[in-house]
Amino acid sequence: MATDAPFVGHDPVAVLLLALVGLVTTASLGVMGLVRTVRTVRGEHRGLAARLRTAGSLAFTGAVGVYTWGMLHLAVLDESARADACHEALGSALVAYEPTYVPLAFGCVADNGRTYDAAVPGYVNPLAGLLGISAFCLTVFGFAEAHHDKKDDDR
Repeated sequence: MATDAPFVGHDPVAVLLLALVGLVTTASLGVMGLVRTVRTVRGEHRGLAARLRTAGSLAFTGAVGVYTWGMLHLAVLDESARADACHEALGSALVAYEPTYVPLAFGCVADNGRTYDAAVPGYVNPLAGLLGISAFCLTVFGFAEAHHDKKDDDR
């Protein structure tokens, strides 16, 4: 962060665009995940590989949705709301803002040098990370299982 602009937060245009893209992506992935779930339940997609990939797509939807939820919290922050959030989190003198996108945070730097998170709920990053890692693992295991099943069919 530049020392000449200590109170610069997230770029409002970027936050708004990321929030809108996140909403559209979450809705699209959610519909695709539900369609995939219905097909798996009906038996159109069979086997462990299909169930793993379905669970992976739903976990990925959740990860994007949780991150978007955090982004929406940032989208409603104006200058006075930033100051109020920092004052509530700190209770002491505010020195600077420390915004990040990954992990998603709006940090308030106190006069003692410590950074306190404000505005973004504390569960957003751990939950988005857990769902993202789960989505990745489930998808990889699903494709590995499909590859294993294909090898068994070729024999």
